[in-house]
Amino acid sequence: MKFITLAVIVLALSITASEQYSTPVFSATFGCSVKVNSPDPQHDKDGKTVIGTSTGYWCGSSNPGLTLETINVTKFNRGIAVDFSYSESYQKDMNEDDDLLDVSNGYYQGHPFTYVKAEFTGDGQRRWRRSKLIVVDSRTTIWIMMDAPVELSSDKNWENFANGLVIK
Repeated sequence: MKFITLAVIVLALSITASEQYSTPVFSATFGCSVKVNSPDPQHDKDGKTVIGTSTGYWCGSSNPGLTLETINVTKFNRGIAVDFSYSESYQKDMNEDDDLLDVSNGYYQGHPFTYVKAEFTGDGQRRWRRSKLIVVDSRTTIWIMMDAPVELSSDKNWENFANGLVIK
């Protein structure tokens, strides 16, 4: 019995482990160890013109039953409008095949954002994706996202992750 209790405690600690991560653009607490993607060139809709670079910071698992947390920073070569027009358009494109459960605009730490909660099928299961695309300035956006199976997805987990973002 002591072994089972100890195993449950160790498992609980490993599940709730988090990592504080900081860059020159943001700091945030992720629910697990952070991985960083190399900057990727971003293209116009025609697929030809490089408009900037995007770097993804994420944690999660390749196991489709778990939660994925992502913060993506895009640096643009040319300016974008510092209002809702870019974030609304991008969120619409990203979620065009999903069932939208909530869409709203607001300000986070003084920066305009568009929030979307969408339901979709991924890896054979129903999942919720919550995302907030924040226009930091005319050359920088931050896209924070949480993707989880519907039964594991909670407003509290999203709020803890999203509200822990500090824009520098």
